[in-house]
Amino acid sequence: MQHPGGEHCIIGIIDRDYSLFDCSLKERENIFLTDTHDLETMLVASGALENVIEHVEQISLPQTFAQKAYGSLREGDLRVALAGAARYLGLAVLVNNQAGFNITFKHINCKKRDIFSRFVSAETLECDVEALKKVICEKNAGRGRGVY
Repeated sequence: MQHPGGEHCIIGIIDRDYSLFDCSLKERENIFLTDTHDLETMLVASGALENVIEHVEQISLPQTFAQKAYGSLREGDLRVALAGAARYLGLAVLVNNQAGFNITFKHINCKKRDIFSRFVSAETLECDVEALKKVICEKNAGRGRGVY
């Protein structure tokens, strides 16, 4: 990129991660921060979320997740419910990163293994914190000192 004055500069786009909380990134003219760079966050941030839920609701059997999401959850704010379901996992990652506990969260988001269903209710989108702690401990068994 070339500035109006003629000098060349480099621009960058980086993931915001936890910089909002730990102030690790200083504002720079040529660095752009984003939280919505992957398909999942773009879907949640846009109006496409409602379109997807409405489509799935139309093709689902009565009282399936999609209809419950469209009905009872939709009476509130579905995005708030999704953020609430993810907050404890996000906080665990943040604490791990800040304290240097070296806990792994690998494969917790694996769609093939459906790990989320072990600690997030598909009907209410509520996180069972005790079940989440159990999943984290299981994923870190054998990594040295116990995670409790």
